Amino acid sequence: MKNTTNKKDKSALKAERKSFKMQKESIKKQTKELSEICNVKACAVIIGPDGTIETWPENRNDVRELIQAYKNRGPEKEQPQELDGDNDKTKETVSVVSGNPTKEEILRSIDAKLAEVRKRIQILKANEMKKTES
Repeated sequence: MKNTTNKKDKSALKAERKSFKMQKESIKKQTKELSEICNVKACAVIIGPDGTIETWPENRNDVRELIQAYKNRGPEKEQPQELDGDNDKTKETVSVVSGNPTKEEILRSIDAKLAEVRKRIQILKANEMKKTES
């Protein structure tokens, strides 16, 4: 009986590691795309289940500089950030979480920002398609 439980544990661990590896690579790829498509500075810090730390970009000095630049932001970090749409000139506001946010607040903020990034990517792709059709 002990042997089958051990096999299940090993297969579960193997599946977990495989899933983590795939998701980690996806996060790195999406961070790179966000940075390139939207022409913004971005980084990802990924801490694995075994405590290993991986980053994108892989040069940790670049990541440190970006984190330091974020930490050094002035009082404007208290203000909402505005995002422009290229086609419809409406401005949408994404609130910036400040102070000691809860996990839920951080997740809501990330979700809101991700939705805005996806909108921006769609706008940029639509503009690119218009250019190629002309």
